[in-house]
Amino acid sequence: ATGNNIVSWTPAITDWYETAKLNYGFDFTGFSKNVREYPNALTPDKPIPDTWKKMDRVLEHWQAMGVDGFRCDMSHMVPPEFWNWAIAQARARQVDVVFIGEAYDNDPAKVPGVDPIISRLHGGRSNVMFDLLNAGFNAVYDDQTYRALKKIYEGPGWANDIDDARPDDFIFENSIRYAENHDEVRLAAKSQWAGVGKQASPAICAILYGLSRGPMMLYNGQEVGEPGEGLEGFGSNDARTSIFDYWSMPELVKWANGRRYDGGRLSPEQRQLRSFYSRLINLIGEPAFRYGVCIPLNGANRDNPYYGRLPNEQPSGHWLYSFLRHDLESSQTFLIVVNLNPWESLKNVRIVLPGSAAQSIGLNRVAPESRIHLTDRLAIDQPISVDTTASEATGAGAPIVDLPALTPIYFEMSI
Repeated sequence: ATGNNIVSWTPAITDWYETAKLNYGFDFTGFSKNVREYPNALTPDKPIPDTWKKMDRVLEHWQAMGVDGFRCDMSHMVPPEFWNWAIAQARARQVDVVFIGEAYDNDPAKVPGVDPIISRLHGGRSNVMFDLLNAGFNAVYDDQTYRALKKIYEGPGWANDIDDARPDDFIFENSIRYAENHDEVRLAAKSQWAGVGKQASPAICAILYGLSRGPMMLYNGQEVGEPGEGLEGFGSNDARTSIFDYWSMPELVKWANGRRYDGGRLSPEQRQLRSFYSRLINLIGEPAFRYGVCIPLNGANRDNPYYGRLPNEQPSGHWLYSFLRHDLESSQTFLIVVNLNPWESLKNVRIVLPGSAAQSIGLNRVAPESRIHLTDRLAIDQPISVDTTASEATGAGAPIVDLPALTPIYFEMSI
């Protein structure tokens, strides 16, 4: 059998024929997957399958080599009970070893767990992400937000759709966010993201990386705008650096610069991009992002005509996306505002903070005329500052004025 569950002597060219299906103790050919010859919540005394023990030896080998993190491919196709056992084994050897799960709840090949408590989550509908997080994964993939952002450029998406893609809060806060990985295309690929991904990458990643307390992935070469161009073999010219082939990353080679690793051959634009990612990564390590909550604002501004609305658009929220990050203990608050439009500035922008958001960040405890100062912490050249009041921010909206095309702003709020 192939890795994608095809039992055939003649697998198709699109089947995963370079991988072999391992026996984790369940019948993957049966749609119900009811045959479970391994310990689980319903039959806890069944013996540990031999495959589990062998996979534990594999993990043990790499841990002994100094590997302290594992990204597990298509982890939803393996019983979560295995992951529960294997991750516990790995953490007995090293308590802080990290496990990241590539997983998709909408894949028919998923293997849900049978724990009756976990099964009742998500409104009683099974969600394999709960199973995997309960098994010990540090984070699972946030495919929904990535797809929602990509559709804004490739159609037919709006920035408003980002909030609609948000999963259950627990999954949301324990998801890894990415704009590139080995399966997905490069931002700078000319054939992807409507051809504007290279220019839009700061705006896209300012949203993705700032949304939750979960980890973020910066794929190698992304920080210098690697486009993934070229016919690398099996993968063809598919806007990816590599899936099955050994391949070079010409733009990253410029950073390596003859093993000097000093970026000596990078262009000024590439240096600026690396600098942006450095600032962004440092910012999202601050309390509002590391410990705080995310409060989306697009829903409250759909009827706000000054929320980046272009002529003949209804409602607002096609190209403008904003959200708050607030940490209760430190009281640190950020207002993130992003113009995703590749061509047009958004004029006379105002961001309305709804009553629930104002209460969450403590605006309800200050006088209406209290001053609020907003300072952009992300820009290095002429950062924008805005002054408003509590009553204006919750009424007509904080006056952001003009947002140039593809501009992300990380306003820190001082109340």
